[in-house]
Amino acid sequence: MSDQTISPKQVIIVFMLSVGLVNHVMVIPVLLEVAGRDAWVSILVTAILYTIWLLFLYRIIKKMNGQTFFEWVSQRMGRFIAWAFCIMIALFLFLMMSVTIKDTLTWTITSYFPQTPIFILSVLFVLITYICVSSNIQSLAIAAGVILFFVVILGFFVMTTNFLYKDYTRLFPIFEKGMLPMLRGVAYSAGGLVELALLIFLQQRIKPTIQFKNIWILGMILVGLTLGPLMGSITIFNVSEAVNQRYPAYEQWRMLQIGKYISHVDFFSIYQWLSGSLIRVCFILFVIVDLFPLQTPYQKWLLRITCAFLVMVSLIPIGDAQFYEFVRHIYFPMSLCFFITLSVFIGLLTITKKG
Repeated sequence: MSDQTISPKQVIIVFMLSVGLVNHVMVIPVLLEVAGRDAWVSILVTAILYTIWLLFLYRIIKKMNGQTFFEWVSQRMGRFIAWAFCIMIALFLFLMMSVTIKDTLTWTITSYFPQTPIFILSVLFVLITYICVSSNIQSLAIAAGVILFFVVILGFFVMTTNFLYKDYTRLFPIFEKGMLPMLRGVAYSAGGLVELALLIFLQQRIKPTIQFKNIWILGMILVGLTLGPLMGSITIFNVSEAVNQRYPAYEQWRMLQIGKYISHVDFFSIYQWLSGSLIRVCFILFVIVDLFPLQTPYQKWLLRITCAFLVMVSLIPIGDAQFYEFVRHIYFPMSLCFFITLSVFIGLLTITKKG
């Protein structure tokens, strides 16, 4: 893994699929519940604050100057602290993967594989992930580029075809219950967007060095990937109905009809969801393995052990209602706090001299 690099454009592609899945699938139902009709305003406010944070993130990446995260931290705080820091980060990244797989398996069983044992689905998904990560990040980025092409086409397809059902007056009035719902929505919408901090662990593999314009463009694309389907849900179903939907973006596919005789094309959403989920888990798994200064044989063992634990965690019996409450009350607040604290801490380290 030591000499694998990807371009800034490939980074944008991978993050569009990885973080885009969270913004499309997991953030929107929570955002609708906490902010209601004001959810789309929350995203616009978040975009302003997000730009400021992206400037801070770019400064960190520039200061790291292509060094690996472990090497950079160990030069300032010692190898023991670097190991402890990387283990803590790896544990949270494992949580991110586990949440993604659990949500994907729940949707899969609910939507189109109700009789299939979850163990079979989990093993198949993790096995494909293992094979993808075992190759290299260049192959993953190339595959993501091919996948994203069709994901984008399908996204524009469902957006334009459903214009018939959209009523944009449903976006108003705003602030019916004051500013508080909108402010709560800002925290949740940022919970997915701050995952862009993963660039800190990937920057040494980006050639040529990623520039701020690349980071900002990627950030605004991710904002758009939240705003678009959210506004679509409100304008099609109205907020009173959208807030009760478990997967609002998926419900938009179920509305789609072509002419009089073609309907039920929501199977296209299966491709979108599984593509994003696969790339996301593969990417995070690669980052976990790449965090530590290990030789290739040990990296492979770490990969295998992590995959085995992923299967075991995905089999934990937890209902969808409980899982949703976990995502809303624990996972997203934790994600926001983790990545903001991480970026601030590393930002402070940038002013610390080596040794």
